[in-house]
Amino acid sequence: MPRSGKRQRRFHENTSVRKVSREMRSGQLSIETLYSKAQMKALKKLLEGIGTPDPTPFKPDEFQLEALEAIEHSDVLVTAPTGSGKTWIAREEIRRLLNQGKRAWYTTPLKALTNSKYIEFCEEFGAENVGILTGDRKENVRAPLIVGTTEIYRNQLFDALRQGDNVRTDFLILDEAHYLSDEDRGHVWEEAIILTPSRIRILLLSATIGNPEEFASWIEEVRGTKVQIITAQKRPVELRVAFLAPNLALMPLFNEREKLNQDIFAFSYYSREPLRLPEIPPPRIIAALREYNLLPAIIFMPTRRRCDEAALEVFHRRTNSDREKKKLRREFVKNFEEQYPEVKDHKHKNLVIQAGVGSHHAGHLPAWKLLIEKMMSAGLLEAIFATSTVAAGVDFPARTVVISNADMRSNEGWRPLQANELQQMTGRAGRRGKDKVGFVVLVPSNFQNPSRIAALLKSDPDPLQSKFRATYSSLLNLLDAYGSFWQVRQIAEKSFAFRDTAKKIALLETRLENKIAELDRAIKAANLDGLTVDDVCGYERLVSARDKLIVKPPVDLIAERLRWLKQNVQPGRVVSKKSGVKKLKLVLSVVGDDVVAIGEDGRGVTLPLHKIKQVFEKTYPLSSEDILRAFDETIRGENPLVQRPDNSNSDSAIDDALCLIDKLLEEISNKVGKNNKKTIRFLWEHMAHASFIEKTRNAIEELRNEIWEPFERRARVLSELGYLDFEAEKVTEIGKWLADLRVDRPLLIGEALRNIDFEPVRIENFAAFIAALTADRDRSFGELKLSKKSLELLAQLEEVIYEVSKIEYKHDVPSEREINFSAAAAVEEWARGISWKKLVNATKAEEGDLIRLFSRTGEVLLQIAGLKHSNPKIAEIALFGAEIVLREPVR
Repeated sequence: MPRSGKRQRRFHENTSVRKVSREMRSGQLSIETLYSKAQMKALKKLLEGIGTPDPTPFKPDEFQLEALEAIEHSDVLVTAPTGSGKTWIAREEIRRLLNQGKRAWYTTPLKALTNSKYIEFCEEFGAENVGILTGDRKENVRAPLIVGTTEIYRNQLFDALRQGDNVRTDFLILDEAHYLSDEDRGHVWEEAIILTPSRIRILLLSATIGNPEEFASWIEEVRGTKVQIITAQKRPVELRVAFLAPNLALMPLFNEREKLNQDIFAFSYYSREPLRLPEIPPPRIIAALREYNLLPAIIFMPTRRRCDEAALEVFHRRTNSDREKKKLRREFVKNFEEQYPEVKDHKHKNLVIQAGVGSHHAGHLPAWKLLIEKMMSAGLLEAIFATSTVAAGVDFPARTVVISNADMRSNEGWRPLQANELQQMTGRAGRRGKDKVGFVVLVPSNFQNPSRIAALLKSDPDPLQSKFRATYSSLLNLLDAYGSFWQVRQIAEKSFAFRDTAKKIALLETRLENKIAELDRAIKAANLDGLTVDDVCGYERLVSARDKLIVKPPVDLIAERLRWLKQNVQPGRVVSKKSGVKKLKLVLSVVGDDVVAIGEDGRGVTLPLHKIKQVFEKTYPLSSEDILRAFDETIRGENPLVQRPDNSNSDSAIDDALCLIDKLLEEISNKVGKNNKKTIRFLWEHMAHASFIEKTRNAIEELRNEIWEPFERRARVLSELGYLDFEAEKVTEIGKWLADLRVDRPLLIGEALRNIDFEPVRIENFAAFIAALTADRDRSFGELKLSKKSLELLAQLEEVIYEVSKIEYKHDVPSEREINFSAAAAVEEWARGISWKKLVNATKAEEGDLIRLFSRTGEVLLQIAGLKHSNPKIAEIALFGAEIVLREPVR
């Protein structure tokens, strides 16, 4: 319903967007012109206290000291808002351990964050005391402090278990522990927690989560250690939330009663959400934030392209002419280029220097993103336009965070923003020691929804959810380490995913124990000495089996008849649904379990295969004359019946089974005394008790199998391909080297190495081959041509994928059949020695995507290079390939 009234008219008549825009461009904007007295009062309260706090010596917060004390005697889970100082706890404990001659492992989910922590710790503890381990970087690996990705730490656990060795650390820090909920990689965090020996204390650093008690309790169960939860609810810097209107008026998102400020809707013709308002041009957003003293800012945009466009718009319409700042930026960039020469020719270099804004997203070079981060931290930039990925783990907060969308783009398309994602974004608002107050400012767009953002800001944090899953790599490594499926199953049943299932099992087990105890008491009360609960349950099972044999024919007889019909009902044969020669049909075709036929009257008909009772022997051509002849000969008895298989043996088998069941029933009923009518009556009266016990046992087993079955199905695939012996529960020799391949799609790479002849093969062909498997399936890298040899290899790869997928389908394991030809062509050109600039121009791909492609390809090549004992020639080619692919600017 259209809104009307004085408030709406005041905003639109007195402060038109056109007028404000003109004043903004001329630098003559007067804030007072935008507000009524009440709104001006609300604005002053919103901006009250803004500024930089006086310098004070650092003093740890109470939660930091509490965590540092707790880590001395227990595992510790710290959940605190972003920017509250969780890393300080880890740093101080590392310092204490290094002074004692002990070792520590610091894990992060992202290579960029790993590199950042490595630099930070080298400065703090000395480069000689810090090593780094990622998929493509390995330096000072014997240092007492190792910084690396969580996958690398998990892989070290696998190696230690298989070799009967110990992981060389006394202390583990799992930074960004909430990544346990990550769809693709969360299972690695669970494996790391489950497999870490209890002698190693764990410090888990996480953003605020909704179920810390449940998470900590699970860790205690699987590790047998005490876990202390340290929670910090209060942000180090106060956070205020506002809405920037189309006329550039700034208003609190919440009113004095902490309800959504209805002044926001004065700019919409309708009061209902979403708020369909035009976007404010980025230069005007920057100008408004500058006017309100809300810079520097991180402005979150929906896409990479929009980030770049927004930065360019500010550059072209810049009014800021602070020459001193420009000079400082130019000098900063020049110094940075000495260490990272790849940024010299970056297309946004002049933009950053002149306009003091930057674009930050996954499409940029890692070195460029590092430059933007460092310039922002140094106070040289007014704003960064970024995608939501910058919110995860990168530490460069700003005074203000700007939210332009209530939706987020994912691999599956657009979806609503989640509470934990908004929490990560807003956590960048307010710099500890630099701001008294941090701000979150919502700006209009077609997909803005203030009501939803307001609700998310007030909602409880999202709970951690397990993403534990079966993988070929984990199965092979665990089976090789523990030597039996039972022990691998025990590991799977320790997963956070199994926790809810375990609760259901515990409830069912309690009910089962009670029912067994009740039945046992009933046996004793009836003085049936010699009869047991198992006897009563066995009696129930035998009676149930007997009833099924008598009432319903066995499934295998039905299946046998259907198989016979499929073999004999063929086009050109006469069939009938009844005995004799009435209502004959001539088969035209068989489609699945349906038969398309023509009747004696010439009418077409479709009938189910299982309804056919008779099949006649002769096969006739499907011409009109022959169809008539077929019916005539069949009616005259000149077309004999196809003999059905004799089921008398099956009938005899049923009779034998019934006799055996009767004998066993008699044995149970005679346990207390021969022809004991009391026993028989008791057994029948307690049939329901026995049935409940059996059903409960089956339900418990089904629940246990939920977590194990995906592993078992993969074990059967691996067994069929020779990587493990399913019956012996043992990893084979080829399975051992496949277990060493800790990569995505290890089975396909393993099968390719076994079945494709790579000799002779050039390095660029092999690198292209690996890239096709490791690249994102839906990412395009242009239309470069692949060489004939690479195409031949990829054709053979597709054959391997087809054969593997057939076996996976047989065992109900999802298959991944897609490969990326454009990625293969890009890597082939890079391995041939094309320059970076030419490759970027040729592929039209974003530099960050190319870096990620080459980095992943290089990581897999390095993994294959590690197979020098089992595949020496391929390992040598892979090593040379990795060196070429991982050259500058790939890091």
